Amino acid sequence: MIKIQTALKLDNSLLLNTKVEDLYNHLNKKIKNKENKFSVNSINYNVEKLKKQSKSIEYKSKFANDCHLTLKRQVDFYDYLITDGGLKIKEIVTSSPSNFRKIINEVNIILNQTDLYKLNDRGNITGQTKFGSLVSESIFKYKTYRSSKFCINLYQSIGLVNLACPYCNLETISIIQSNNKGKMLLSLDHFYPKSLYPYLALSFYNLIPSCHNCNSNIKQDKNFTTETHINPYLESFNELYTFKLPKITLSTLKAETITIENLNLKPSDKTLSDLEIIGRYENIDLNEVNRLIKTFADYQHYITDGKTDEFKKYIFQMHGVKQFKNEILNTPKSKLLRDIIKSFDVNNALNLD
Repeated sequence: MIKIQTALKLDNSLLLNTKVEDLYNHLNKKIKNKENKFSVNSINYNVEKLKKQSKSIEYKSKFANDCHLTLKRQVDFYDYLITDGGLKIKEIVTSSPSNFRKIINEVNIILNQTDLYKLNDRGNITGQTKFGSLVSESIFKYKTYRSSKFCINLYQSIGLVNLACPYCNLETISIIQSNNKGKMLLSLDHFYPKSLYPYLALSFYNLIPSCHNCNSNIKQDKNFTTETHINPYLESFNELYTFKLPKITLSTLKAETITIENLNLKPSDKTLSDLEIIGRYENIDLNEVNRLIKTFADYQHYITDGKTDEFKKYIFQMHGVKQFKNEILNTPKSKLLRDIIKSFDVNNALNLD
């Protein structure tokens, strides 16, 4: 619920940019001592291979429905990808979230949307076309990448070892050692869904480390965009929403409901509804919250008694409330607990940032 690079303390570091560059070099390897030759496993090589195959009758029949105009669009797309010897592919893989719209607009000039996915009579998407699957499985090979040792090492090297999901802050995502090998106990969610935008399937900032519930059970193929949803590499849920309890909670010492206030800094945002955040927090066990409320009520007089440091120990150490927002992803529900304490601590005696 904060920016991923903030949680990983990478805001003012070149480390993440270096890792993204490493990803491109891994996906688009060149043959040693042959600067302009790409290896057989590279994206460029795969595009060149398909471009050659597109000249065959079999390709035209299977992937272009024997339509000359459809075939031309596909070939133009291949040419677009290998522009300037791989620079366009590099842009796609390493692009920041704010640049995705530019790439999508460029592709939409070349391809019709129905070149990539099928629509029913009501205009609903029913799946990828054979060409869409070709882009996913033969060019931007996400499954191959996701199962690779390189993928595990990449996320491990940036510090993504044991964090809370940046979408919901309810479940832990981690990388563990199993049988002397790294194992990712997390999902990589395609922010722009792979089914609709297969050419973004390997874009680093389009792959959001997240929990299984957010990725597979709830988000699935919903059409997230940077204009309508929070990309955790670009924006922070923490800055846009605040968890709230009824004002009488401190006197009753019991929370029965949780609400989420939209601060209206991004009016078009649909993250709250599309990830079912409200419903998921309504169903959590509130015992932890109620214990925190009781501790605050019992010991708040320490502030006026000059025992603020002792009071901080109760709140921060006993209940695990994070003093600094860059620690929100350290443990599940940290955003919720911080917001509750901030609403009670009106004079900010706890120095929450």
